[in-house]
Amino acid sequence: MRERALDFTYQAQPMRVLFRSGAVPDAVPDEVALLGLRHVLVLCDDHGLDTARGVAASRGDACAGMAGTGRGPSRDRRRPLGA
Repeated sequence: MRERALDFTYQAQPMRVLFRSGAVPDAVPDEVALLGLRHVLVLCDDHGLDTARGVAASRGDACAGMAGTGRGPSRDRRRPLGA
């Protein structure tokens, strides 16, 4: 079977990167407010799963969900996130 070629458009938006040890508890609410967001989707990989869960919990009803690769170097790619 022949694989279909990818056909898509990607438009990068301006971004900010905040890199500081221990920044998550204060930075996430501040960045959400700065952007004027009502809901957020928390993305992570296996290494940031605990942090992502904390962020998602801290956002309460403003967290639209959590998603990630759910895999790492030693993880089966078919296992769901956090399994």
